[in-house]
Amino acid sequence: MMSKSTQDIYLSFSFFPRGLIMLQHIVKVKMLSYYKENHFIDFPFCLFWVVRSLFFFLLLFLKRIISVFLSLI
Repeated sequence: MMSKSTQDIYLSFSFFPRGLIMLQHIVKVKMLSYYKENHFIDFPFCLFWVVRSLFFFLLLFLKRIISVFLSLI
């Protein structure tokens, strides 16, 4: 049986792969909707959505890590 703090740390790191899957899905949906409207994929637009999605994902991940470590104190 894991202690509460060990469980929290484990959950925060298990959040990472699920977040990457979510990120991949968001980018794929945005790219497909853009392609349906314009019939081509603009590379700067693609890069913008990848960077934007990655930024928000990292913010969520850092928020989760910080809350876990603060709960340990």
